[in-house]
Amino acid sequence: MGQSPALRACAFFWLTILAAATRVGGQTFFWTNAAGGAFATPANWTPAGPPNSLTHTAVFTLAGNYTVTSTGTPPAFGALRVHAGSINFNFNDGTITVGSAVFASGTVNLASTGTIVATNSISIGSGGGARVVVNTNSGLKTDGTLTVGDTGSATLQAGIINAQFVRIGGQFAGANGSVTGSSTLSAPIIEVGNPT
Repeated sequence: MGQSPALRACAFFWLTILAAATRVGGQTFFWTNAAGGAFATPANWTPAGPPNSLTHTAVFTLAGNYTVTSTGTPPAFGALRVHAGSINFNFNDGTITVGSAVFASGTVNLASTGTIVATNSISIGSGGGARVVVNTNSGLKTDGTLTVGDTGSATLQAGIINAQFVRIGGQFAGANGSVTGSSTLSAPIIEVGNPT
């Protein structure tokens, strides 16, 4: 049995869109130094980095505990993705500026004065269990939505959190999130629990 012409046209359309999006300049950089190191060191990334454009994505998938540091100009790039490991971001009073941040699983620890600013959104726990520890005087900020426990389990601990919309507990059954410690949470709209 053959596929309908409409189905083939739809598949061709989406494949064309994906191919075009890849050619537009989006590039993904994977952190490769399991011992940790400086964000700006090209050898810590594959391909050689660091990500430094709005079309770049920084991806952390290594298991283990390591520290990523930055001195000088704080990094700014398109997207931050954390999928494993226990990562300490130490940015010496700096702000990481990204379009979006996804902490799918693993643990992220922000140093005492570092901030992650995402212009679009921040998602914690979108791929299983994730924990983000925002230490005293450090913070998370987004002009969009901050979701804690999107499709999996997540914990956001302490720190300063600013967003336009905060969802704790995600959108789907089985998703759960929690905000613990001495957090300062500032948002015009806060939704707790799964909507039914």
